[in-house]
Amino acid sequence: MEAINFAELADDLGVEFNTITSGEYKDIMSSFRPMTDDEESILQSMIDEMYDEFVQVIVNGRDMEESTVRDLGDGRIYTGSQAEENGLVDSLGSLDDAISQLKEDHNLQSAQVVEYEYQLGFNAFLGGTAQRLVSDEFRFSQLEEMIRKSNAPRAMYLYTE
Repeated sequence: MEAINFAELADDLGVEFNTITSGEYKDIMSSFRPMTDDEESILQSMIDEMYDEFVQVIVNGRDMEESTVRDLGDGRIYTGSQAEENGLVDSLGSLDDAISQLKEDHNLQSAQVVEYEYQLGFNAFLGGTAQRLVSDEFRFSQLEEMIRKSNAPRAMYLYTE
């Protein structure tokens, strides 16, 4: 989980933020001020809990020792063949192979796959419009709006037995 802190940039641009909340942590992960120690502790406990749940999904679903899962799940990226060697996947194949296998396993021959697409994410901003940051036409409010609409952070995994 990460948050971008624009407080120094806002100061440099003379932008001031006034936030009114109904509770001490309502603006946790605000991009416009440094994170407090209490906020970091709250978020770290959430991440730890989600990771523990994720580990248990793998332990149960792959019939692996928890210590093995924790050793493998240290944040590194695996190639398909490395994942297969470590027992993290059943076999290698394409997305179409996975969809076909899912349909076959669950007798879903008429099922359709729906893919959601995002209009503009933070990666698109960095790749295509970063040059606007140095132009006279740049508006801080547009950057703020784009970041609020970005698709991160969020924990996502789905597993059913």
